[in-house]
Formats: sequence, C-alpha cells, structure tokens
Amino acid sequence: MKIYNFETQTIQSVENSEAHQLEQGGKGKIVDLGDLDVIEQQIEKAVDKYRAKYTEITTSDNPVYKVEGAVDYYTAELKAGLDAEVTELQTKYEGLVNGMKQAAKEDLANQSEFISDKARQEASDIINETVLAIKYGDPIGAINTLIENANYYGDTRKLSLLNELSRLAEATNGHPRQKEIDRKIKSLYHKLNEVKEGRMLPIKIAEALSPRGDDAYRRLTMTHVTFKDSRNNMHNPGKQ
Repeated sequence: MKIYNFETQTIQSVENSEAHQLEQGGKGKIVDLGDLDVIEQQIEKAVDKYRAKYTEITTSDNPVYKVEGAVDYYTAELKAGLDAEVTELQTKYEGLVNGMKQAAKEDLANQSEFISDKARQEASDIINETVLAIKYGDPIGAINTLIENANYYGDTRKLSLLNELSRLAEATNGHPRQKEIDRKIKSLYHKLNEVKEGRMLPIKIAEALSPRGDDAYRRLTMTHVTFKDSRNNMHNPGKQ
C-alpha cells in the first residue's frame, strides 16, 4: 500500500498495517495511484518475463539455442522487445503523472469559498471579543479558547477568522505580555490555516509523484548480465 508521508513529503510503499497506522496517527494519507500502479506492475511483469526467458535461452536443451551465435541472437531480440515495451509503458506513465499534476493545480485554482456577510460578521464578533480580552482581560485564555474551538469550526468560519486575524496582532502592540500573546496568535493562525493546507494536499501528493514507473527495469539494467555494457551495471568490466 502507498502512503503520502506528511513529514518527508514523499510517497512510500509500506505494509497495509503500517499505512493505516500512519494515517490514523495523522502522519500520512493513504493514496490510490490507480493506473500508475497498474503500469508499474506491467513493467515488473515484463522484467520477470525477461529474466525467465533469458534463463530458458541459456540453460535449455532446445537445439535451436545450441546453434553458434543463437544465444546472442535470441538475447538481443529479447532485450529489444523489453526495451520497446518498457519505453511505451514509461511514456504512458509520464503522461499520466503530468496530467495528474496539471489537474490538481487546476482544481485548486478553481476552488472558491463563498463567505456570506453573516459569516464575516460572526467572525468579526469573535475577534472583537478576543481583542477586548487582550486589552482588558485574560488574553492567553481567550486565544486558547479560540484554538480549541477551531477543532470544530467549519471551513467557512476558519477562512473568515483568518481574514480578521491581523486585528489580534494589532491589539497586542504595547501589551506587557506581547511576545507571549503573539506566540499564541501564531498557534491560532496555524490551526486555522489547516483548512488551506488541506486543500493543498492533492497538489503536494501530485508533486511527490515520481516521473518514473520503471524502477524494476532500471534495477534490471544495473544487475543483469545482459546489460553489462551499461555504465552502472555490476557486470561492467569498468566497474571492477
């Protein structure tokens, strides 16, 4: 199973139990890559088929492979077929990745949240009460209450409060506990801003997608003797 890891901002393949544990712990988001996974699996199957066929060519008692030069001929033919298949699949993979990235950007650009006059007024009232608390009451307690309540606010209220938040910062000017209050306001900002971060998640996941789905093929080119002419192949005489 694949999961987008919030900490590393990468897509990782992990066991199902670990993926669910990370998601439930708020450390990641399970992702279904659909056709991308299908293409990766197709490339993996093609590579497995290549390995098996090469073993057959080099170990079979079939007389056709015993003719001088036959092994090299059939190996080259096999290799050309694999290269063509992987190239075609990788081209499809890149096209899908680019399409997903573009779609995520377009979806974000077209998102809009209508904030009614009523919602704006309600947010303004909440901030007015907090400004009064900063000036004449318990500023830390008032902001802590807002941070706690933010867990239950809908997207519209969070966005409305974000638009008013600068008024809290202005109200702390000259306050004897200004630094402490400013730290609390910053915490409130991050809490309210989660609504925007949530909307950015599809973009982050799309940007984390690898442009390549041919890992199995690339591992083959580095380890299989038929690719010994490749610079990074372990059988390349130049690496000895």
